[in-house]
Amino acid sequence: MCCSKTREKNAQAINAFRRVARTALGRTIVNFWRPHLEQAGGGHHAVLVAYHPKEDRFLIDDPAAFKMPCYWVDTRTLVAAMATFDDTPGIDSFRGYLVVHSGVGSPTPWDTEYSASVVLRGGA
Repeated sequence: MCCSKTREKNAQAINAFRRVARTALGRTIVNFWRPHLEQAGGGHHAVLVAYHPKEDRFLIDDPAAFKMPCYWVDTRTLVAAMATFDDTPGIDSFRGYLVVHSGVGSPTPWDTEYSASVVLRGGA
């Protein structure tokens, strides 16, 4: 019973992320743990720029393009990479994603629309 509820909650978290991110391409910034994507390094931020519905993959436009060009990542793998804990002193929280938009009437050109941490239990 416990495991089925965990799987259901994980599926809900993955579906919620997919629903939000695919409607905010170019504005969704993901914070993930590179080793989950079989990459060198540690925590990293990048922007999602495309979604492939048949393969359920997001295209990541890496800001470190000089060493990592754009690449496709399976949604479940990406969510698992975001559902890692950042133990950097002063941060001590789970990674996740942020969607930004140009805020009408905001004092700055960018304003936060939606923010969420992705937390999975028992794996994606």
